[in-house]
Amino acid sequence: SEAASQVVVVGKKGNPLRVGIVGFGNFGKFLAEKFVSLGARVWSTSRSAKGNREAAIRLGCVDFFPEMNIRRLIEEAKVNVLVLCMSIMSFEQSVKQMMEDKGILQALETGKILVTEVLSVKEWPKKVLMKLLPSSTPIVCTHPMFGPES
Repeated sequence: SEAASQVVVVGKKGNPLRVGIVGFGNFGKFLAEKFVSLGARVWSTSRSAKGNREAAIRLGCVDFFPEMNIRRLIEEAKVNVLVLCMSIMSFEQSVKQMMEDKGILQALETGKILVTEVLSVKEWPKKVLMKLLPSSTPIVCTHPMFGPES
């Protein structure tokens, strides 16, 4: 719609929102393209590097970090929003691994990074995030209504 095309995604002080996409499959790529089109600066990371850096750059991302490197999203890209786009099968283990990294833990404890997820169920990921993330971390659980190909 015309109104949606006029939206610009900005963070504090009018600076472009800095978004880190964790999991660069179909839905991660879809979100990256949308965030970029709204004026956000976007970085991405995924377990697989195969073709993802090229795809990220083609979609307008600033960079792609291979090997699920969330720490680089936080320390180098200084993201304001972390979008967890991994499968339901790897979600809890991925969040656990993320929280084993003291640098990530310290950054999330500040409460300055919004963590959101895009699984198609809500109660379980909410419980996982509330159990594993610092209580000061803002979280948003979404329901993407994305197709079966995701």
